Amino acid sequence: MSCSYISYSALGLLPSPSEWAPAVGAAAIAGAFALVSVVAATVRAPRDRRRELYSRAFADAMSWQEGLYRVRRRDNTSEQDLLLTARFHDLQERIDHHRAWLASESIPLARSYCRFVSHVKGECQPLITAAWADPGKPPSSAGHASSTHPRGIDEQASRFLFDVRLHLWSALFIPTLMLRHRNQKTPPHPPSPPTPAPTAAGPPTP
Repeated sequence: MSCSYISYSALGLLPSPSEWAPAVGAAAIAGAFALVSVVAATVRAPRDRRRELYSRAFADAMSWQEGLYRVRRRDNTSEQDLLLTARFHDLQERIDHHRAWLASESIPLARSYCRFVSHVKGECQPLITAAWADPGKPPSSAGHASSTHPRGIDEQASRFLFDVRLHLWSALFIPTLMLRHRNQKTPPHPPSPPTPAPTAAGPPTP
């Protein structure tokens, strides 16, 4: 076989090693890049899924604050009162779903989320109850300037988002320890404050 190769190569019928070696090298490099791309995509897909989950959980927790302003600016019709009440119930169902799903991902992160949600609802619930007791005002009303606003939500939001970043780097030892240390005391599923419920007579009552 080697003699045949030498004779054919001498006749110019087969490429010499100096001619096909660069092509083989280029193919090997391309294959290595393809393998790296497949591995990166495999690692990135679960990470992107978790990012989407945490993003929805964060948005739903913050929606309690937006719910307060919607109640204050409602048009005082029974139809909108019922729509707002349904919105609070749907929001609570989604938050309960996030709590359970986060706990399946990470107990420390679920504790962080529960702390965040408890703070948001603890600040907003009394203000929502008071807003239901007063007639709604249009957004342009000067009365909104003197309204009380929830406090400390931005700080708690930043704390939860920092814990999310730690969890996304949980493959490393130090972020995992930090996340556990920061979330040791809060139970993973604290009781939920009641949401407003509709009545037949008019606006929802807490």
